[in-house]
Amino acid sequence: MRDRGEVAFLGSGSYRWHAMAPLIDVDYADLTDAQLDDAILAGRLRERVVDVSEETVLARRRRGHQRLHELTLRNYAGCCAVCDIGDRQLLVASHVVRWADDFDARGRLDNCLCLCQPHDALFEYGYWGMHDDGSLIVRDPIPWRGIRVLLAGPPRFRMPQSHPPAPLFLQQHRYRHALGAR
Repeated sequence: MRDRGEVAFLGSGSYRWHAMAPLIDVDYADLTDAQLDDAILAGRLRERVVDVSEETVLARRRRGHQRLHELTLRNYAGCCAVCDIGDRQLLVASHVVRWADDFDARGRLDNCLCLCQPHDALFEYGYWGMHDDGSLIVRDPIPWRGIRVLLAGPPRFRMPQSHPPAPLFLQQHRYRHALGAR
């Protein structure tokens, strides 16, 4: 049920049921930070493509982005999930399923990883990915020494405090980049 988005894992064996709860369009709803956080944590925040000239919509969307970024960093204890970088200026809320590919996945915490900028770029371009259990897949061969150094080790993925990456999103990422089946 969690993988289908019907319940959200809250930690310590607790779940929140939200299968019947409607999605919330951040573009049209004037939400407080607490309401935004609840919608993100429940996997109910949605962003649609609307007329970009509407300033109110852009301001609401920007607030939604900021809250998603903050909750993602908090979910990963303020550190890149692949290395030890904890400088907030270098951390991003990286989407597993790309922004343009799935409107409804945009505001979902289980579609976000906290990554440093180098690991985010390498993830986005398919130099590495993950199996459903969090074990990493590193593209082989990698012709550039600098990238090999960043992915040496092999790197390990640290699971978040709650809202781990959804297997469906990880599968879509692996498929998009032709990363090994397992």
